[in-house]
Amino acid sequence: MSWAGSVGVSFAVLVTGCGAPQAAQPPPVHAPVAIAPGSVGTAIEAVQMHLEWVSTEASPSCFFFSGPALPQNEVRQPFPREARWQREGEHVSVEFGEARFNGRDGLLTRQTSHDFGQKWVVTETLTLDAGAPPSGGSYHYEECPEAEGTGCDSQCVIEGRFVLRSP
Repeated sequence: MSWAGSVGVSFAVLVTGCGAPQAAQPPPVHAPVAIAPGSVGTAIEAVQMHLEWVSTEASPSCFFFSGPALPQNEVRQPFPREARWQREGEHVSVEFGEARFNGRDGLLTRQTSHDFGQKWVVTETLTLDAGAPPSGGSYHYEECPEAEGTGCDSQCVIEGRFVLRSP
């Protein structure tokens, strides 16, 4: 059977019945909605960048748990050549692979702990140049036995300077 042309059809339905009126149904329940941090009222800027180390100096005869690749020292988890800079309000973060530094006002830190004969606490600090995104900055690494806490007289230190460039 085929419908050729257009056919207009209207129906009117009147329903009547007897019995008690039905109770009003409660409004449907909606699942809670998660709102991502910064998605309401705060702009998020994020930029992928290339990381280039301009200079590095490291304590001799040390190995390091993380940091820039060093020709004269072993680095267990060297930073990749890519970086991600992000600003959300006053909060700034920089990621070198899985290494995430957090802070504000150009001063970002990262603290990790490691087992090697004893527990070690590693504190890494980035001091970023002015700008959004920054064009570079400096890097500081120190490690301390956990028993001594942070800020010990670390014998294994890295100091570096880096630049960040758009891809």
